[in-house]
Amino acid sequence: MADSNKTIKIDVKNNFKQTEQDASGMNAKLKETTKVSKGLGASIKGATSSLFNMQNLMTGFAVGAIVGGISAVTGAFSSLVSTFSGFSQSLSGLQAILGASSSDMEVLSDQAKQLGSSTQFTAQEVVGLQTELAKLGFTTKEIQASTEATLNLASSLDVGLSEAAMLAGSTLRAFGLDASETSRVVDVMAKSSSQSALDFSGLQESLKLVAPTSRALGVSLEETTAYLGVLADNGLKGSIAGTGLSKSFIQPTKA
Repeated sequence: MADSNKTIKIDVKNNFKQTEQDASGMNAKLKETTKVSKGLGASIKGATSSLFNMQNLMTGFAVGAIVGGISAVTGAFSSLVSTFSGFSQSLSGLQAILGASSSDMEVLSDQAKQLGSSTQFTAQEVVGLQTELAKLGFTTKEIQASTEATLNLASSLDVGLSEAAMLAGSTLRAFGLDASETSRVVDVMAKSSSQSALDFSGLQESLKLVAPTSRALGVSLEETTAYLGVLADNGLKGSIAGTGLSKSFIQPTKA
């Protein structure tokens, strides 16, 4: 009986130790599980924060794109309104100089728009050229006939439209030519400047002095510019060339 009690005590003692070991192991696993849970919670919290930041970022991009788009449309509309307003004001100035009727202004306006879309110049710049021709005394029909050719003159000689208008207009008047011959004038000037040392300023100054004499003596524009080209190639330009050529035209008549 004593041995039996001893065996029970040993078994109980051993079972208690085993239970204590099992409890200790479970406690360690519980702590490990708690650490994993905490790590998982932190990961979830971080992922949630990242998603929230990404959402804010995407929202910011979307708002920025919308605002940028609205700004671009607003800027384009403002530019369009400004361009139209400038064009209308230029037409009003042209009409005031010409004293033209509404139907005549419609013709010039349509020409300006057409040339503004087919050349390097804007419609408003074309109206500016038409205005310069009007200041030279050109009629509506003369302006319509000479505008495109004068644009070509400005391009070929690389000068402003007002300078081109002044040169073409004054040359037409000086030689007694019709506005319909503006293309002829432009072609002659472009050829002279490209095949000799003549430049715009020299040609303008020379023609101003020699053109009246050339017209009076029946010397053509082509002949006059050819002589000026030869003089330019020999270093004589501007007023010197114009005055000298004029005298050479007059001298034989005095003999």
